[in-house]
Amino acid sequence: KEISSPDEIYNQVEDFSSSFRADNTNQQSIAEFEASACYLFEELIAEKISSYDKLIFIPDGKLGKIPFDFLLTKKDDASSFKDLAYLGNTHDIQYAYSAKMLYQDPLKRQSKTAKKLWAGFAPHFEGEKRLVFNGQEVEGINELMKGDVFLNEQASLKQTKAIIDQYKILHFATHGYSQMERPMYSRIEF
Repeated sequence: KEISSPDEIYNQVEDFSSSFRADNTNQQSIAEFEASACYLFEELIAEKISSYDKLIFIPDGKLGKIPFDFLLTKKDDASSFKDLAYLGNTHDIQYAYSAKMLYQDPLKRQSKTAKKLWAGFAPHFEGEKRLVFNGQEVEGINELMKGDVFLNEQASLKQTKAIIDQYKILHFATHGYSQMERPMYSRIEF
C-alpha cells in the first residue's frame, strides 16, 4: 500500500512510540494511545488483513518503531490498557528484517554445522545492572531443552563467538539496549 501522507504517519508513529515511555495510566494517556494505535492500524493495514490469521511485518525506517502487536483494531474507549482490542490478540504476528532473511530458514542453514539444539547465556553484573534471576532463567529453560548453560564469566562475548556455530538456538538472559534514533548503537551486553 502506498502511503499518501508519510509525514502524518511518522508523526503518529512518534506519538505511539512515546506513549510506551509514559508512566501515566490515566484516561487521557489511554485515549492518546488509543487514538494513535487506531490511526496507524487503519492507515497501514486494516484493509489488508481481513482474511489472514498470520501476519508478517518487515518494517522500514521509522515504521520499525511500531510494535504491530499493540495496534488497535477498533476504538473501545476502554478504561484500562488491558481491555483494549490489540491486533496481537486476534492474529499471529511475526517480524523479519527483510524478505530475504524471512525465507532463509536459519535452522536449515545452520543444520550442517550446528550439532546441538540450545545454549543459554547468563552473565553476571554488579550494582544497579545486577540481574537477580537470569541464571535461574537459563537453568530452568535448560531443564526442558537439554542444552548447555554458560553462567557468569563463561557467558562472555569471546565464549559466544567461539561456539556460536555449534547451536541452533542461543538464548541470552542479559541486558539489551535499543537506540531508536541510532539503531546501529543498539546492543546486547555480555
